[in-house]
Amino acid sequence: MTTNLDAANEADTCLTCGLELADREVGNDNSCPRCGGNGRKIMASCRDTLVMHDSLGTTLKRPSLPSAKKLRAQSFDGVVPSHKYGKLVRKHWYIDKDKDEYFERVTDIATGETLHECIEPLSKHRGHGTAKPKEPRGSSDQSADQSGNDVSQEPSS
Repeated sequence: MTTNLDAANEADTCLTCGLELADREVGNDNSCPRCGGNGRKIMASCRDTLVMHDSLGTTLKRPSLPSAKKLRAQSFDGVVPSHKYGKLVRKHWYIDKDKDEYFERVTDIATGETLHECIEPLSKHRGHGTAKPKEPRGSSDQSADQSGNDVSQEPSS
């Protein structure tokens, strides 16, 4: 959202007599040249621009299947913030377990350029997103326990 103060629509008037005052008409004592009043009515306008984006997510479940297998297909189409690209992007994504399909397309909403696209069998789509392998904790020194003592498997003499 952007906010702009429109200086062209600003107007100062004397609160007492209503005379429109320009900066050059106000003396050093800030009094009205017509009535001598010091009160001011200041008018200003403000204009905002609000951009809204829509999104739609769908889920297909088969009630006859056990709880863990009910989800059969899922899709999402909408504008989301991207940490990777540092801006808003349009993401179109769907999975279909019955057809073994995975599809994802990420496009720049400003240019329409495709930033990322992945079309592959769902069974082959592994190690992405939250399924990425995690680095082991303390990977810099795995031979020390929490207190820093050496716990390597070397025989002692």
